Amino acid sequence: MVNLNYQQKKTIGAAYVLDKLNPSTPYGRELVRGLAPFRRGEEGLLERELRNAAQAAVLKKDNAGTFYNLLHTLSKFRDIRGSLNKLKPPLRVLSDVELFEVKGFLISLNELIPVYNECNGAAGFTGIGFIDMTKALDILDPDKSGLRSFYVSELYSEKLRDIRREKKDIEARLNAAADGPERVSLTLERMRAAAAEDAEELNIRERLTELLAEHKESFFMNIAAIARLDFTLAKAELAVAYNCVMPVIAHNSIVIEEMYSPEADDALKARGRSMMPVSIALSPGVCILTGANMGGKSVALKTLALNAYLFQCGLLVFAKSAALPLFDAMDFIMGDESSVWTGLSSFGAEIAALNGILERAGGFSLIILDEPAKGTNPEEGRAVAAALAKRLNGLKSISVIATHYDNVATTDYRRYATAGLKKDKVAAAERLTPELIPELMDYRLVEVTQNQATAQAVPRDALTICKLLGLDAGVIELIEGELGF
Repeated sequence: MVNLNYQQKKTIGAAYVLDKLNPSTPYGRELVRGLAPFRRGEEGLLERELRNAAQAAVLKKDNAGTFYNLLHTLSKFRDIRGSLNKLKPPLRVLSDVELFEVKGFLISLNELIPVYNECNGAAGFTGIGFIDMTKALDILDPDKSGLRSFYVSELYSEKLRDIRREKKDIEARLNAAADGPERVSLTLERMRAAAAEDAEELNIRERLTELLAEHKESFFMNIAAIARLDFTLAKAELAVAYNCVMPVIAHNSIVIEEMYSPEADDALKARGRSMMPVSIALSPGVCILTGANMGGKSVALKTLALNAYLFQCGLLVFAKSAALPLFDAMDFIMGDESSVWTGLSSFGAEIAALNGILERAGGFSLIILDEPAKGTNPEEGRAVAAALAKRLNGLKSISVIATHYDNVATTDYRRYATAGLKKDKVAAAERLTPELIPELMDYRLVEVTQNQATAQAVPRDALTICKLLGLDAGVIELIEGELGF
């Protein structure tokens, strides 16, 4: 099952995206907190979820007034599930405050249904419908005032009316009485009348609770529909803000054009730049990704993981177009996997994580490894990376391995490389600060074809970057000697 922890979601940028979802109701917010990816075999349910979000996005763009009217109506709902749980056996009598909450919910529902029906005529949502609860509202609004306030009305009981009249008469006489035996007697009468009033109000609230309990299933079904609609609209707002696209559900391959990460893009825009979108096509087996330091490999891998995860959760994706499958599991090793609490080195923690990945790899998984075995010596590290590539290539999963090691990206595998330094701009540059290096980088992913002679070697931009950053000339000379220049 695809089930990422918070740290994994944060690493790939999913936590950043999910934090931007802003449902209007407590029910929608709970859906976001408990968001669970769809499973393989649930493609039909996922298709419906994606289509609803896409339709809502169209509604927001084409008819913003209607869209925001729907959001405004949703914002009136409060969480009344604590009160509604009293309607389940064993039945517990609702208080005046709880009956007030339930009445407010029913009035909001009566307002929502016509607004939703109007929107739905344009949007065409599937699987989101509401149950009319006018009869339940009539229980709490016997005079059909439509007011949100609630009190135990005399319309519920002639006995209550008579008690209140008697109590009012006693209070009038009590106010006029002088101190003495008469006032004491009237005070006792008022206490008996107040007790009788409380008892009759309790009887009425018991009856109201019993009558409302007959509608309990409709309450919970409408709450589920409110949550789904609210979540759908929140996804639509996010999709419109970031120009997301509805992906196609593929069988066992990935094709994404111009995908990007909102977190990375927003961070770059704050500095006056924007993220360069990347495209990739993958199928079962291993894909090897190579590229220079600072070339964008890690960002590309996180962006792929982000969009695959959001897709499986029913969100529109951050790309120009996308076709993705559902996975049985998603496994990522990105960055330093060391743990001071377990006492493992980065390499030891990585191997422990790899063991878990291989144990789960019997199904159809998405496996992303960012520079495996970089925490050991280069000779053994290359051997580990090459062995992992061979092992994963024999599985039906889709695996991507980014590496700096030579002779891992053999012709047995699909291969991509980051485009690297822009040669024309490098030729014109003399010396740069680290902040300006991104201006020289082309972060696109380029597929390496079978007939490219240098396919097995990784790009060698490190020396160029050292020179551009003004590394000590003596050190540069020694590096060139080591490289045989």
